[in-house]
Amino acid sequence: MDYRLLISVSIFLLIISLERWHPIRFEDKHKFIRWITNIGIGLTNIVLIKIFAAGILVTLANLISEQQIGLIYWLNLPSLLHPSIILVISLLLLDFLIYVQHVASHRIPILWRLHKVHHTDKTLDATTAIRFHPLEIFLSLGYKAILIVLFGFDMYTIIIFAILLSGSAIFNHGNINLPKKLDGWLKKVIITPNVHFIHHSTVPTETNSNYGFFLIWWDKIFSTYQAKPHQPLSHLKLGLEEHEKTISYFSLLFLPFNQLKNNK
Repeated sequence: MDYRLLISVSIFLLIISLERWHPIRFEDKHKFIRWITNIGIGLTNIVLIKIFAAGILVTLANLISEQQIGLIYWLNLPSLLHPSIILVISLLLLDFLIYVQHVASHRIPILWRLHKVHHTDKTLDATTAIRFHPLEIFLSLGYKAILIVLFGFDMYTIIIFAILLSGSAIFNHGNINLPKKLDGWLKKVIITPNVHFIHHSTVPTETNSNYGFFLIWWDKIFSTYQAKPHQPLSHLKLGLEEHEKTISYFSLLFLPFNQLKNNK
C-alpha cells in the first residue's frame, strides 16, 4: 500500500470538507469544470508517475545512503550529529530548495510555460494543489533526484518531506478562511491560505511573491514576502490576465506548446 498517497488523499478530503465550512471566497461559477480539469490532471500525473517513476526517489535515496554519497557524508555528519538533527536540517534544506525551484519556475521562461498551467486556475481550492502539467512534475522529480545525489538525503527524509510538501500544498491552496488569530499565529512560521492566495493574484507584483510551500521564512529572508494584497482576498482577482476563460483538461495539457507555436 502507498501510505504517502493515502495520507495525501486523506488531507485532500479533509481540506475539501473544511472549505464548505468557512471559505475565503464563495463564488465559483465553473466549479464542476474546474474540478474535472484539476482532478483529471492530478490523476494523470499519478498514473504517469506510477508507470514511469514509481518509487524512483526513495530507491535512489536508499542507494545513495548505502554508498554514502553526497554532502551529508562528505562532511561526516552521521558521526557528528544525532539522526534526528540531521533529519531536521535536511527537511529545512529541502524546503528552501523547493522555494528556489518555485522562484525559478516563475523567472525562467521555459519553466514558466509549464508552471503557468497551475496559475491559470481562476480561483483556488484544494484541487488547485494538484493542477500541474505532467512535464513539470517530471522535471520536479529530476530536480529532486539531483538534490538527493548532491546532498545524500536518505529515504526516510524523502518520504517525510514528500508527505509534508503534498500536505502543505493542499492546505495552503485550500479555500479556508482561518480564524484571524489562528492565521496570525500560523503564518509566523508556515504558509497559510491567506498568504498563498496572494501568490495567485493577477497582479504581477503579487504573483511574484510568497513562493514558499511550507515555511514562510524564505520569503521573508529573501524579500519575496507580501503580507497583504491590494484588495481583500474575497474580491481578489486570481489567475492570469491573458487567460480569462476557464480552460478544459485537454487545452491545459497543450497550453505550454500553444505558446511555443505562437512565439514561432
